[in-house]
Amino acid sequence: MKMNKFTVSIISFFIFGYSYLSSCLYMDFGHPDIFKSVKEFCCLKIDMNFLVVIIGLYGAILAFFVPLSINMISKIGKMYETEIIAERFKNEDVVKYISLHLLIGITVSSFLLAFHKIFHDLVVLIILLIIATHFLYVITTMFIFIQKLKFYTDTDEVIKSLETEIDDAINK
Repeated sequence: MKMNKFTVSIISFFIFGYSYLSSCLYMDFGHPDIFKSVKEFCCLKIDMNFLVVIIGLYGAILAFFVPLSINMISKIGKMYETEIIAERFKNEDVVKYISLHLLIGITVSSFLLAFHKIFHDLVVLIILLIIATHFLYVITTMFIFIQKLKFYTDTDEVIKSLETEIDDAINK
């Protein structure tokens, strides 16, 4: 799976943030007030009910989008009376990977919920931030998925797209 620039920047942000905060916990840079504030922030009591809600939302989204994807693939195939357009829809990255992202979110959230007491609060906080960011990514992916559904169910748009591809292929 290719990683786009957004994914790389998010991963880099969390790696940098983790390394910066962990270094602040173990070193005093001559700013005792900043050190004290960071240490107090990192040692907050974290409410794990957030994870229960996230796991439930991931599960509900998974239960909705997987059958919808399967149903729309067959509807698109019947609508255009060909499997070529249905295959194009099925091969869209957002359609292929939305269930994988949801399963990853459920797995990581469940793991953290089950084992959060063995991790340092800073690690739990960082993982919670990653889960929250991932959830926002999934919400964005859902929006893109719905846009793809609208595109593939609009016959005029699909025909325009095919005509453009044919023109581009001829002009090369």
